[in-house]
Amino acid sequence: MWIYQPSVGVGFRVKSVVIDYAFANLANQSNPLFTHVFSLRLDIDRKKKLLPFEVVKP
Repeated sequence: MWIYQPSVGVGFRVKSVVIDYAFANLANQSNPLFTHVFSLRLDIDRKKKLLPFEVVKP
């Protein structure tokens, strides 16, 4: 049986700091239990990294 449990999230980057947020349902539909999930990531690698949408021409 497939149960539909919607969630929504967003993330953004400011220089070397990445912040993600999600709002999700952790329980079943008869007794909904919603939660807020935050994550914080710090990129301490000194090398320049490419973003997934950047294109590098040789």
